[in-house]
Amino acid sequence: KDKPAGFGPPPDLDPLTWGFYTTPEVQDPKDLVIEGTIPKWLTGSLYRGAAATWDVGNYTAEHWFDRFSRNHQFEIANGHVTYKSRNGSDELNDFIRETGLLPGGSFGGDPCKVIFGASEATFRDGNNTRGDDDGDSIQVSYQQMQQINPVTLEPIELFTYEASNPLLKSSGQPAAHPAVTHDGAVFNYVLELGQENPVYRVFGIYPPEGETKIIANITDAPPAYIHSLFHTEKHTILVIWKTFFYIIDPVNGGVVAKYESEDAFFAFHEINSFENENGDIFVDIPTMKDHSFLQAAKIENLRANLMHKAKGSSKNDLAGQFTRYRLPYHSDKGKKTHVAELDFLLDVQFELPRINEAHQGKPYRYAYGMHTVKPGYFSDFIIKIDTQTKKTKVWVPEKNHLPSELIFVARPGGKGEDDDVLLTVAIDTSVKLSSMVVIDAKTMKEIGRARMPVVMGYGFHGIFI
Repeated sequence: KDKPAGFGPPPDLDPLTWGFYTTPEVQDPKDLVIEGTIPKWLTGSLYRGAAATWDVGNYTAEHWFDRFSRNHQFEIANGHVTYKSRNGSDELNDFIRETGLLPGGSFGGDPCKVIFGASEATFRDGNNTRGDDDGDSIQVSYQQMQQINPVTLEPIELFTYEASNPLLKSSGQPAAHPAVTHDGAVFNYVLELGQENPVYRVFGIYPPEGETKIIANITDAPPAYIHSLFHTEKHTILVIWKTFFYIIDPVNGGVVAKYESEDAFFAFHEINSFENENGDIFVDIPTMKDHSFLQAAKIENLRANLMHKAKGSSKNDLAGQFTRYRLPYHSDKGKKTHVAELDFLLDVQFELPRINEAHQGKPYRYAYGMHTVKPGYFSDFIIKIDTQTKKTKVWVPEKNHLPSELIFVARPGGKGEDDDVLLTVAIDTSVKLSSMVVIDAKTMKEIGRARMPVVMGYGFHGIFI
């Protein structure tokens, strides 16, 4: 009786699993009830990507990364919040309902088919989400890029990098997170497979005209699933498991140095990368011991109480740990492979990182992300890490919550790197609904929240503009 209208999960389930079932769409804007205070200076739109449905006809998504997307907008002004959402994959859903097939295969299926064949679907709508602001439109992407109307959230167009430049033909999918510089240049890669060694083509798209240029061809690395590219103020970094660091000159092109870590690891995201006055590069990554998370993130495991019954997984190794690598300065065009030195490893489970974007690619102090305590869970709290003192602070809600990835929003005219707020959407099990929560980035105390009329499905990423 206390489930939202149109909500899908069985009533006896742990409420923290609800985001892995079908949740209702809210196309008409709804004014949200405010508890606490939404800062008056916080004005703009928070866009989030999350799941719309997991079950279509007789088909059930096999993996978290297969979920069918819904785009969400929280419009914030004068201490008030309105919310709406719209599905981004209706055409794909119709096809699956008619055929029972997912074009390109599941991420949770054959890894070769997934990594190198999942981008073959050619629907106008997409099924995975990452937020980017592109002026008059918002782009969401994973296997392809989807352009949506920022007001109505309607899908406009689905396209690939190859459509804009034939040199970017790919046998697989580009990184979900390209490296984006402060001047608007975008760096990503495509992977070409052949009878011989695979070729990673790293390219840049440069403002103001959007000129595309290939800046490196890497042929001495194995094929791998790469989720993010890294960037300092001077270099683009491609990290290929297990585990090489290729340092690339984004202006003149070419690999300027290559490093290998002594211990293999896997990772999805970059926290930040920067250089010191000697030219040494520091790369901060939430590292995992292996790719067990990909197995644990199958829907059957997620619905079995958040990975607690994950088959074939090392449940205590699912979350990343804050890791800093030091790459001592070398400039030998990658002719030698140097050692990537472990600078420090924090015994802190940490994923989906965010920092103050003004410090992206530069020395910085504070990092924020999801923090897990219970083995097998992917998110208990939101944590702040001081990279200088190694001390931490956490946002701990009074009641049982499951927060999603935070979005960092800088205060206009703010004083200091952390004089800002964090936005997250969390399921509040006491009322069995989600809320958009505003957290003080300095104190990690909750400032206010906007209560939603629904549970928002679990997903990744977003943007505030």
